[in-house]
Amino acid sequence: MLKYLPPALFVASGAALSQEPALPPFKSADVSWATVKGRGVLTGSAIDRIDGTETNCADMPVNLVPRSAYADARMKAIYGTIEAGSKPNAEIPTLPSNPDYQASQLKVNCDRDGRFKFSGLAAGTYYLSTFILLNGPGICGPWQVSRGHAPGHCRRR
Repeated sequence: MLKYLPPALFVASGAALSQEPALPPFKSADVSWATVKGRGVLTGSAIDRIDGTETNCADMPVNLVPRSAYADARMKAIYGTIEAGSKPNAEIPTLPSNPDYQASQLKVNCDRDGRFKFSGLAAGTYYLSTFILLNGPGICGPWQVSRGHAPGHCRRR
């Protein structure tokens, strides 16, 4: 068991072992447009069918993230794209959590049928994410949507 690691070795080791991508700094000003009360409404559902069994995001949180350089980089780090995607929970990289980024998100819960609704939205582009619990082992999601609805593709683990 290593009890002491010289700082230079720690920095070199940390860089080699870390899989955290470099994210740009989060700037609240980049998402200030989303804090303005608007007339936009976003309704949707998160439903998937696996092996003939339908499952949804019942009672799970749905996050609406205003698009920014930070959000783009974070979504790309998680999904490898900013267009749309899904991953099993175990494959989502651990990224540092920025409290201001977390506070910029709007949150609702899916109803028991997997439906959700956001209202009072400012015009703009958002990412939407949620989780779908499978009826078997594993977790699917979160989903990231930048344009329209993108169905998730889940697999059993």
